[in-house]
Amino acid sequence: RDDLMVDGALRALVGLASLLLWLALIQYLEYDPRYYTLVLTIRRAVPRIVQSVCGIVPMFVGYCLLGTILFGDRNEYFGSLRRTAATLFCVVVRA
Repeated sequence: RDDLMVDGALRALVGLASLLLWLALIQYLEYDPRYYTLVLTIRRAVPRIVQSVCGIVPMFVGYCLLGTILFGDRNEYFGSLRRTAATLFCVVVRA
């Protein structure tokens, strides 16, 4: 069990390091005149993307809860909320 906790913490640190690396890359591109338009586009798009995600996440969580409640005891792909989310995401992407 302790090994799993360390593995999860390391994954979280690697994810955080990756996020910080991308933020540093965007700051670097800000000073290059060729990529300044890209930086401005990202700055304008991020608030709208966050707003959209905040509207979609509650609906998707409800969709996952419904799938878990309806099919959780009948199908192994819906046995837990995590597996249900993965299954339903695959269904939505393929549709």
